[in-house]
Amino acid sequence: MKYLIPMWLVFASFTWASVCANKTFSLDAFSANSSSLRLIDIVRDLSQQCQLSVIFEDDRARNRLNRPVDLISLQDVSLEGLFDFLFEAHNLFYSYDLRRNLVRVGYYETVNIDVDYINMSELKTESVKSITVGAKARNNDNDQGSNTDFTTVTATSLFTFWAKLKEHLEDLLKTDEDYDGTINKILVDQDAAIVTITASQRQLQKVRQYLKHLEKNMHAQVMIEAYL
Repeated sequence: MKYLIPMWLVFASFTWASVCANKTFSLDAFSANSSSLRLIDIVRDLSQQCQLSVIFEDDRARNRLNRPVDLISLQDVSLEGLFDFLFEAHNLFYSYDLRRNLVRVGYYETVNIDVDYINMSELKTESVKSITVGAKARNNDNDQGSNTDFTTVTATSLFTFWAKLKEHLEDLLKTDEDYDGTINKILVDQDAAIVTITASQRQLQKVRQYLKHLEKNMHAQVMIEAYL
């Protein structure tokens, strides 16, 4: 390994790449002076040791792995645990094809998220009140009849969940420092109750947490409405 910084990187010894899945790994590294260790350096060594093929799905994934890291200490972790550290812990998606010994790494993914609401845009509440105006009717032979008018007042509250959902999710994505309007996209399919979103791993976690919390609150509201 050609590094200008003190570094110790220890991998288990094996001949065939398929054996890597059953091995444990220890990794200790640190940077000194002004030089820095990059994640891509570790990925490169792992690729050579395990005969892995690594494909970057987008430039952002490659650029993120080129970022420096200062201190790393992992002891006796599985290959999956090492992948989790290298990729998931640094806001990257990855998939590992054991049969082909191929790792795909990407910064963005497009996923479909089920939203557990049905016809919520049609949910509405009504409050009806009838008002009687005029003279009261009396049972008297001299009465010429009664003069009574009825007025009905209806107050309707329409729940516009679907109309606001996309707007709220877009605002949530914009709070992330890596937001990119040309890449981060959201589609809301009201009929199928599905949200399709293109985002980073960290952004998707924020969206899922938001929807989970919202879903819990809205289910409680529907139950209240049903009992009223």
